[in-house]
Amino acid sequence: MNWLGAGVGSLVAALLGALLGALAHVEGRRLGIDFPPVVGVAAGIAAALASSVRSGMRGVLVASLAVWAAALAEVLADPSSGVVEGIARFHERLGLARAASYVGCAVVAALLASRVNPWRRQPAERPPPPEE
Repeated sequence: MNWLGAGVGSLVAALLGALLGALAHVEGRRLGIDFPPVVGVAAGIAAALASSVRSGMRGVLVASLAVWAAALAEVLADPSSGVVEGIARFHERLGLARAASYVGCAVVAALLASRVNPWRRQPAERPPPPEE
């Protein structure tokens, strides 16, 4: 476990989930569906499934990862001015509704990623029996 509250397994799972979500976001945009929270859902579920302890910091880390993955996916789906310039000027693409959609992506990713897989939950430690 590192200081961010995410072990290597949950970080790798979150990266793979974000990649899967980003691919779904790109395909959705090609079909006319703009829904960035799909990246947050995929990354959050993947991180939670690989986790055995609850961690709010892991949720924050995965939320940031999901928002960046969604933004990069959008720029790659519509590269009007190039990838680097598209990311640098990403704020110009956002109106109020789209910004709220990205906030929703972060919120859903944080809520899901901070959870724990119930089948991998570590049992609580029992206190030692009192000495007599």
